[in-house]
Amino acid sequence: RCLVGSEMCIRDSYKGVSKLESFFVAVVTVLLVLVVFIQVVNRTLIKATIAWPEEAARYLMVWQVFLASVIAFRQGANCCIDVLINRFHGKVRMAMTCFANAVCLGFALVVTVMALEVMQTQIAFNQTSTALRLNMAFVYAALPTWGILFILELIFMTIQVFKPNAFTEKTGEEAPSA
Repeated sequence: RCLVGSEMCIRDSYKGVSKLESFFVAVVTVLLVLVVFIQVVNRTLIKATIAWPEEAARYLMVWQVFLASVIAFRQGANCCIDVLINRFHGKVRMAMTCFANAVCLGFALVVTVMALEVMQTQIAFNQTSTALRLNMAFVYAALPTWGILFILELIFMTIQVFKPNAFTEKTGEEAPSA
């Protein structure tokens, strides 16, 4: 069904990645709410404090922020300064958008590679969290996960510069904002 290089393949891939990201953000958010609820119940009703919900909430929030930031980027909900790019039209605007995407891509690649190195260190030294005894590589995995998703989003946005309708269906669905 998905032929390499076809617009349908690009659109289906984009939708699949978007749905997967949204699903994981929803799961992490539900887990975060449950863990915080457990801690609130323990503190107010049982009058006891346990450490693992606080730690779990902290790590879930890290994951939530990095996963949701890619969605925010896709929707144009993040802070950005595009005054310069918006002053131009046509091929100059396309070139400037591609340059901005390339700079972001470089940043994402550096962060991803460095985070993978930190993860390797965490695995090698088997550093675990205090309360959950969770290998810290899991927590640090949020960074390369963000990097990979961000890079995919940049690729999709760059494709959209050259093929504005690459993510629209014939029914008139709007393309993602760049």
